[in-house]
This record gives sequence, structure tokens and C-alpha cells, in this order.
Amino acid sequence: MTTNWQGVSQQDFSQDLLQKLGTCMTDNNIYTLWLGIIWESSTLRGLWMHVKDKSKTESVFSSIYKKTVVNEERILLVILDNADIAQQIKMGNILFKTSLIASHIIYQTNATHQVKPIYKPLGPYIALYQDKQAFLTSYCNDFVAQKYRGSSLAFLKSFTYNLDVLETVLLGITNTTETLTHRLLILEQIVPKMKTLFVKREAEVYYMLDDLAQDIEDVDYTIWNEALLRVQKKLYHLVLGILEQINGQTAFVQPKRQIRKKKGNRFTYSEQLLPLLKTNQVEEIYQFHEILYLQQNQQQKQVFLLVLTKENPSKTLKKIIATIEEKQDDVRFTLLAHTRLYIQDYVYEFSAFFKKILQPKNRIFASDYYPQIHWYKSYMQDYSDFVQPYRDHLDQVNQTIRQDFKTHSAQTFITTQQLHLCLTTKLHLYLLHHLHYLPHTKNLNTLVNLTLYAKNKEASSFKARFDQLHPLVFAYTVQHKRKKKYNLVLDPTIVQHLQSFFSTIEV
Repeated sequence: MTTNWQGVSQQDFSQDLLQKLGTCMTDNNIYTLWLGIIWESSTLRGLWMHVKDKSKTESVFSSIYKKTVVNEERILLVILDNADIAQQIKMGNILFKTSLIASHIIYQTNATHQVKPIYKPLGPYIALYQDKQAFLTSYCNDFVAQKYRGSSLAFLKSFTYNLDVLETVLLGITNTTETLTHRLLILEQIVPKMKTLFVKREAEVYYMLDDLAQDIEDVDYTIWNEALLRVQKKLYHLVLGILEQINGQTAFVQPKRQIRKKKGNRFTYSEQLLPLLKTNQVEEIYQFHEILYLQQNQQQKQVFLLVLTKENPSKTLKKIIATIEEKQDDVRFTLLAHTRLYIQDYVYEFSAFFKKILQPKNRIFASDYYPQIHWYKSYMQDYSDFVQPYRDHLDQVNQTIRQDFKTHSAQTFITTQQLHLCLTTKLHLYLLHHLHYLPHTKNLNTLVNLTLYAKNKEASSFKARFDQLHPLVFAYTVQHKRKKKYNLVLDPTIVQHLQSFFSTIEV
């Protein structure tokens, strides 16, 4: 253990940080420096400074400068004075067992009198936390029951208290001068499970917190109460779990560790979906439906998956998805790909579809910790706004179906572009009507398979017609869907099948 300036200068600190630390040491303002990993963080280190004058030190290490050091050097600066140390002693010296340990000391003045910490159980502190949290929960429930407009403020107060507790036991101080968002962003890097609390609109903007911060008239902010209750409950269990874990680490008698079996379904499709997983764009995958076809004494399984991606699906990602869907294996896939933000943005319109899918029991893959969607009750019945983009060509589509696909003895001439437009338009509107969901994809196989998920009574006969027409006309249509000249000549039998096909999906 090195305890002089040499121990500090050998660290991978920037020259600016070294200079500021040197200034504080010259002024005899620093007693001890500790450098080490903070709790479960894999990227962030803590630099704790036990100082004589906290205000003087904070004038050197401003709030803006601390944020710069976090972003550029991945170091969180924590300034402790004698009052903070006294608070830790009162709590049982837990920080001196988890972070402020002897092997983490990189500087210490000779004048510092080190007393071996006496560790005490954290039980009284945990009991105090539970009592106050129970009071805050009751406070929030009363506001929700009365449907007060300011009920969200009660939840924010509860969240703030929980962050105070976490920062006290993990850092030694509370960052009460910072915003709730900034404190959450820092704690996410220390406790990865914190990522499961709030959906983000941007990298450093939480969707729901940003919504609540907007002071807009005629907006019913009580719609978020159900989601806030869920976050409050999850945060409580997360904080309590950390306190109990620390208490176990600092106990005189270490409790026997209980190994829990991980809940969740086994990810059985890793090999088939490997090209998709290799893109590093997948957050989670949910399996929401499965169909087993028994044809000519052979089994064929159709698996329906929702893929949550980190960014809007690129052309490359869409090609990978299309390739996976096109494989004619015993297990075939229907893949829907959306970002978490897309679903959150359309939670009012499409909650009837997504809420049934995004259940923990359906999750078969996760690349990290991610938040659940913030749901609220949706009574949307009018989807005319989603139909509007189709208005321009819907009349043309209906006219084509009425005139070109009426049964007669002559052959029918049509372009693959026209037929493809008719198919995708009608399938989109069919799914919007039955599923209350509008797919982005124009892949015919995907759209047809989704009609089976809709569980409409016509779905099975509709699938049979599609399978009959696919090798005859649909496969060629997909390959040449941009052709504007007449390149399809249909005989009366095929026309009759097409007429029956479109009548089945008319809404």
C-alpha cells in the first residue's frame, strides 16, 4: 500500500485531476484517498476523499467538473468530511467494509489517526428504512385514491428517499443537489438492476419523468399512477435487497448463501437466430405464439417472436430478419422488430396487442437489464388516424379488386406492383382491425402468419388459400413487386382464388 504522493501520481488520472488533488494536498485539506470499484459497477470507479473542509474542496471539484470526470475518466468523485464519517460509524461502518478498505488507499497523511472500524449489524437502519417507506407508500396510495393531480409528486418524493438510502450506503453521501434523472443515471452504472425502473426517451432522458416534468394544461398526469406504483414497488425491493446483502457481508456470522434457480424460459433458438444476435442490436426477445402444422405425417412449427432492438431496425437488420423468416426448416419464425421507445410512444394505441406479449413469462432472451413498458389503461376505439395514410391508394386498391378479380372467362392482366399493393394494404387493415396493431413490415409471409395469431374464424381457410396461391403467383409477385408494367397474366381459376382470398380479409 502506497500512502504518499507517488501513489496518486502513478494512477491513470488526467493531468487536470492530478493538479487539483495536488492543490488540496498542498493545502493540507485531504486526509485520505481511496480508489476502487463501486459495488457491482463494471465500468465506474470511485475516488473517495476524506477532507478537512468540504466546502473548500467542492469549490475545487465543482459539480460540472465531477460530471466531466465521470464521462471522460469513468471516475466518480466522492467528498467526505468528518460529519459523513461519523454518520457511517453510527450506521455500523459498512462503507469501510465494502469500499473504504485498506487495499483501496492510495494516499494518507501521517497525521491521520486510523482506528480499526467496529462493524455493527445494519438491522436498525433497515427497520428505519422499511418504516419510512411504508409511510411514503401509504401517502402515495392516499393521493392515488383521491385522484389528485399532484399525486405524481408524492411518488417522486418516495423515489428520492430511496436514492438517498442507496447513495448513503454505497457512496457515503447523498447527491441531493443533483436532479433525480442525474442521480438515477449514476446509480444505473453502480447497480445494473436500476436499469429496470424507467424506460428512456433518449440516452439521458427518462420517458415518464420527462412527461411529468412538462407543465402542460389539459393533460391527465394521473394516467401514470399505475406505472409509478409498479416502479415504487420494484425500487423498494431492489433497495431492500441491497441493504440485506450488505448486512450479510458485514455480519459477524456469514449466513449460508442460498443459490436461487433463475426463472425464465430456456432460450432454445440461439442457433437459428444467431445472425440476429450477432448484430448486438437485440435487447430482448419475447415468444408470444406457436403453431404446429401436421401435414402429410410431418410436423412443422411456426414460432412468433417480438424482438426489441436498441435502435430502429436498419436495412441490414431487416434483411437478416427476412432471411431467417424465409428458411424452410422444421421450425420457422415470424419476427416483429420494434424499439422499446416505439412501443412506449404507442402504448395508448397498441397496448391491447403489446401488453399481452411483453410478459416476463414470454421473455426468452435478454442481453442486459431493461425496464418494463409503462402501461396505463387504454380505451382507444377509433383507429381512423392510422387508416388515413392508406386513403390515397385505398380507392385504387378496391377498384382493382372489384374490376380485375371478378370471375369471368377471359384472362386478367395486372402488374406485380399493383397486386403487391393490394395484398399489403388489405392485410395491414385486416390486422389493425383484429389485433389493434399496425405492422411496419410488408413481408407477406409475416402478415399472413399474423392473421393466424388474430384467431379470426376465417384464419385457417385464409392460410390454406395463401399456401395455394403462393407458389403460383405470390412468390413471383414478391420478387418483382416494383414492376410497373403488366407482367402477370392470370387465368380465370387463379382470379377466382384471388377473389376469394381478398373477400376473406375484407373489413
